[in-house]
Order: sequence, then structure tokens, then C-alpha cells
Amino acid sequence: MKSCGVDILGMPVEFLISPWGGIFWLMAVTIALTFHEFLHALVAYSLGDQTPKSEGRVTPFPFPHIDPLGFVLLLLFGFGWAKPVRFEPANLRYQTFGPTLVALAGPLANALLLIVTIALAQLLRGLTAGPLSVNAQIFFASLIVANSLLLVVNLIPLPPFDGSKFLLDLLRMLRLNGAYEFLIKNGRYLLVGLLLIDALSGLGIIGRLLSFVTKWAATYIN
Repeated sequence: MKSCGVDILGMPVEFLISPWGGIFWLMAVTIALTFHEFLHALVAYSLGDQTPKSEGRVTPFPFPHIDPLGFVLLLLFGFGWAKPVRFEPANLRYQTFGPTLVALAGPLANALLLIVTIALAQLLRGLTAGPLSVNAQIFFASLIVANSLLLVVNLIPLPPFDGSKFLLDLLRMLRLNGAYEFLIKNGRYLLVGLLLIDALSGLGIIGRLLSFVTKWAATYIN
């Protein structure tokens, strides 16, 4: 069976001609977003905050985590969002790095899903004693692309992404209050500026990182 290639801008090449492509991408985005937000909520709850539990977010069921607009944008353009998990930092067991642990739980969830995807693909290849079918490759590749997007993008250390929480906690711990306040007020503008510079300059740093992750993971399913 012919193997499929992964295109960083969206889908495997065969996605465009497969009747299952859209269904697999919908499933992959749902799984990636749900597990990402679920782990945010689970870590916050396990660290002592009841807010995620009271709002029904400590669940692997998708609907409490899905923001309709963000979900559709992620499906269509590869850039969207889920409902943010609310939590109270003052309720967390660890005051210094508690918010960082909650924030990094999301990207960790997608990293774990990448590993699970690779493991399942390898297991299936072993059971069939041959290459995966095209549909199986498209499904696994869809999971790889969806989780890679959420992993790489959310590690950007600027608001509103999860990676910003580590930087903000570090600035606060070092008592760099000016830098902390500047990032809180202007982080989103810095993000937009950096994304524009990245795109217009042709550097494509984010795209290169995504490409590296997806191509690395795709070698295990082809």
C-alpha cells in the first residue's frame, strides 16, 4: 500500500482525495483539543482548586471543552482555540509554580498523544505484519498534525498561549515587575508582531518547528 506524506499546512496528501479525510480530521481535532483542556483541568483540580470540577471541566467528554468558533477555525485553518479552563491560582497547593504546572499540562497532553499515536501505529503495523492502509495512515497523520499544532503553538512564551505562564511566573519570581506588567499588557501585540515578522520575512520559524515535529512523527506511520 502506498504511504502518505504529511503536508505541514494541513493534511496528508491523500486527505484531499479520501472520503474519510474530513471525518478523520474532525476526530483528530476533537481528541487533541479535549485532552489538552482536560489535562489543564485535571492538574488544577489535583493541585487543590475546585473551580474546574465545579464547572464540569474535569472530564474527557468533548462538549464542555469545545468553543464553537475556535473549533471551526482550527478545523478550517489550523489555528483556533477551545474554552479556557478557569482556575484560581490562590487555591493551588504550590503558589510559585502552580499556574505554570496547570498551563504546561496542556502541551504535555498533546505530547503524550503524539507518543500514543506513534505507539498505536507501530502496534498496528506489527499486528498486520506490513504497511498501514492509506486510511489508517491518514487517521494517524491527522492526529499527528492536530497534536503538533497544539503542542508547538502553545509553547510560544507569549500571552495567551500556555508557554507564557512559565515566563510570567519566572519574571514574578525574579521580581522583574516592570517586565511582568509589560508582558501582561502588551503580550498579545508582541505575538501578532512576531507572527507577522515570521511570515513576511520568510523565516517561517513556527512552520519549521511544526514541520520538524510532524515529519519526525510521520516516519513511524509510513
